[in-house]
Amino acid sequence: MKINVNTKDPISTSTWYQYQKLLNRTIGQKENEVYQKTNVQSPGNIILETLVSNWQYLALAGGALFFDVDVDIKGVKFKTHGALSFLLPGDKERKATQSIKDSIEIEKDKELLKSMKLDNKLKELEVREKGHLLAQLTSEKKNLVVESEEIVQLNEKKLNYLKMMN
Repeated sequence: MKINVNTKDPISTSTWYQYQKLLNRTIGQKENEVYQKTNVQSPGNIILETLVSNWQYLALAGGALFFDVDVDIKGVKFKTHGALSFLLPGDKERKATQSIKDSIEIEKDKELLKSMKLDNKLKELEVREKGHLLAQLTSEKKNLVVESEEIVQLNEKKLNYLKMMN
């Protein structure tokens, strides 16, 4: 596996250490079967070699070093970023694009939340309005009942009066 180092910036001792540490952790027990040749003068390359039977360890190392990997360990999920992903061409652009996409998603979520809040307020107002209308109709019904009872009493009085007149 050939790893091109494209940066023209100096590579710090700390970065080299993190690279070696991650490589050893990723390869694990096969660390004595993977060999490195380096020719890095920023830019340059690193070549990792092993037997064909150990190819999966180089694949793991490449993924761990350069790519964003979704990890699921006993139900705990997280995303890890390759320690040297910044060396890949276009990495800054990819991250900037992802940041813009994330910002757009956040704005969409905010707008959706705002819309949902407005819908809830509208429904609340409708419920209040219906409550007021119901109260008003109930009051009018009571008035009608009272008035109709008064009319019935008046009619009874008229009937009684008419009966007395006959």
